Amino acid sequence: MIELNGIQLDKTSAVPLYEQLRKALLEAITSGKLSAGTKLPTEEELCAQFGISRPVARQAYNMLIESLKAEIQEKQEILSHLSQDKIKQKFIENWNPTTRSVNIYDM
Repeated sequence: MIELNGIQLDKTSAVPLYEQLRKALLEAITSGKLSAGTKLPTEEELCAQFGISRPVARQAYNMLIESLKAEIQEKQEILSHLSQDKIKQKFIENWNPTTRSVNIYDM
């Protein structure tokens, strides 16, 4: 079982347990505390480790997946925008005003 050291859930908090767990897992993933390729604990293991119910673990994982999808999509949009800017810049650099053309071989 993978120990998620440093993650603590406050059962007296107004923040739902699934949200606390989602945020903690997301932080562990994005900060590098969990290295790439590390398998996350099963729902059953999360339940045992944190004393939570299976629906709470399942909801945390479902919300984590949605958070990661949104983050990936945001990064893809940024990369797409940067790529378009590079293409525009290359076009401008290779524009020949005399012939009113672009040398595509230099792009």
